[in-house]
Amino acid sequence: MFYNTRTLKNNEDLFNNERKRNVNNTNKDIYNCGGYALETFSWYVPRTTTRGCVNNDSHADSIQTMLKDFPTLRIINTIDDLQPNEYAIAYKTSESDFHFIKRSNNGHWFHKMGGCDIIETMPVNTVFNEKWNGRYDSELTLFAKKRE
Repeated sequence: MFYNTRTLKNNEDLFNNERKRNVNNTNKDIYNCGGYALETFSWYVPRTTTRGCVNNDSHADSIQTMLKDFPTLRIINTIDDLQPNEYAIAYKTSESDFHFIKRSNNGHWFHKMGGCDIIETMPVNTVFNEKWNGRYDSELTLFAKKRE
């Protein structure tokens, strides 16, 4: 599901299938961590309803929603499972929110908080071993997404 669609003309190409939006030509305050990691550069929320928040109880449901929304996304067990044309995305939830982190080609992990216009790095040890930002404490789900 997408939010802040008012920032896109006529809500066109929410999934960025035409690959016209990127980190350099899109205002960072109009996409969230999901839009950044999944490269839609729109405000993506992994649920099918506007009611309620993603939480630990719906972690599995949000994963199923993402797999349905993004046909080039798949669950992997380790970074070693990546194919040459894929990049890794890590996903966790908290009691009332969710967060995505993506891995760049150089092996560094990057993330963006909501409407914040700052993209930050996250140490690999934090990605795999710690609570993110002091609140995202669910099990880690690791995805591979095809580069397009």
